[in-house]
Amino acid sequence: MKNDKELSADLQQQMGKKSKALKWRTGNIIVAYTRVSDSSQFDNTSLDTQKKDAAAYAAKKGFIIKEYFGGGVESAKTDERKQFKRMLDFVKKDKSISAILVFSYERFSRSEHAMDLTRELAKIGVKVISVIQEVDVTSAAGRLQQNIFYAFGNYDNELRKEKSSRGMIENLLNGYWVSACPFGYTNLKRKEKAKYHEYVINDEGKILKLGFKWKAEGKLNNLEIVEKMIKMGSAINYKSFVRMISNPFYCGFVTHSLIPGQCIQGHHPALVSVELFQKANNIIE
Repeated sequence: MKNDKELSADLQQQMGKKSKALKWRTGNIIVAYTRVSDSSQFDNTSLDTQKKDAAAYAAKKGFIIKEYFGGGVESAKTDERKQFKRMLDFVKKDKSISAILVFSYERFSRSEHAMDLTRELAKIGVKVISVIQEVDVTSAAGRLQQNIFYAFGNYDNELRKEKSSRGMIENLLNGYWVSACPFGYTNLKRKEKAKYHEYVINDEGKILKLGFKWKAEGKLNNLEIVEKMIKMGSAINYKSFVRMISNPFYCGFVTHSLIPGQCIQGHHPALVSVELFQKANNIIE
């Protein structure tokens, strides 16, 4: 993660670059982009609020919104968003579009590529403008202000990521699983914090347990075991089975890339015993 000095140097470097004079598209036809990063935000800076504010801003400035994009849950941590990419393609093809209107610059992008994306749009004459952060992006000073908004959005994003990683590591070291619910289990309290999750073994888990047993017996190969499980109604595939059979989660332990080399006793119910797990993986105690 870049520190304040590095961010400042980046901004100065961007300002110091010599570039050709930009030819901005003229006219008052624009598009608007709205988004929330998760469903909990629907009642806080909601999509409806963003859309109403965009419409009010456009009316005040004499803009005509030709198309609305977004309107759903899309994280700005990455720029691989479906609606976002559709909007970018739209403004590149439709030469009548002079600007993209967002509620705030963090709604546009919180990734480290936000400045690059805006510069690419500027090259074809399209401005990115904000309802609540009104700056003149056609001037060097205005573009610097815009980049500062992007930089702080990305900085805040990195801080959250760092804080989240620390919390995940702490949970893992205390035996609480933090990632997606593993195959064969159902999390009865998936919306709660990790330490309150309640995992139960489902029907897929019961069939997988038989898979461990057959693997430990050594009479069938992996493909034969998977075929047998599928006939019993399992949705498992060959590659998944090979990966699952060596996952200590199924004998009651927690391992993760965030705690490399560590195997922590978990709070979830074990699908198989440690002894059966070792036999299935041909491990000599």
